[in-house]
Amino acid sequence: MRLQLLLLLCTMIASPVTSSEDRGKEPEPSLRDALGALGRVLDYCERNYRVLNLDAVIGIRMVDGQLTVLSRRIEAGQLPADPSQARRVAELQRQAARVADLTLPELQKNDPDYYKRLSPILQPGFWMIDSRSKTTDPRLLAPPTVPRDTPFNEEQSDACLTELLGTGYAKKHHG
Repeated sequence: MRLQLLLLLCTMIASPVTSSEDRGKEPEPSLRDALGALGRVLDYCERNYRVLNLDAVIGIRMVDGQLTVLSRRIEAGQLPADPSQARRVAELQRQAARVADLTLPELQKNDPDYYKRLSPILQPGFWMIDSRSKTTDPRLLAPPTVPRDTPFNEEQSDACLTELLGTGYAKKHHG
């Protein structure tokens, strides 16, 4: 399972559900398809929770957090939604939370050190980010210090993340 797939599906779900003129009509096929795909991914994860890796659980927690935000916005009337869509979003959020909760003890047992260092981002609520997007002025960005075709270094990424979380020790500066 790929973290990118979960993020893509979450992004698709977070877009406005229906317009006020469309109320009472069938849900938009692309949204219905996205909710269905997300449901199938979560079903797969639930069946295979014992073998999911940390990246998968981070993605599931992201889905949990963002669907929680989406459900709250729908309930508050900030986003119009077909009642069946609103129910499905809430069901998927509960399923994502359940799958992540099932998987955490397995992760802790299989790799206690890694789990300890990254556990803050695995907790419920960490990924409930309810803020508007902001655009960064490209003139303020520093030029990349690493060529774009350099392979991703997962160990360096983990070290930087644990340094930011205060749960690990980085032997050298990561930027």
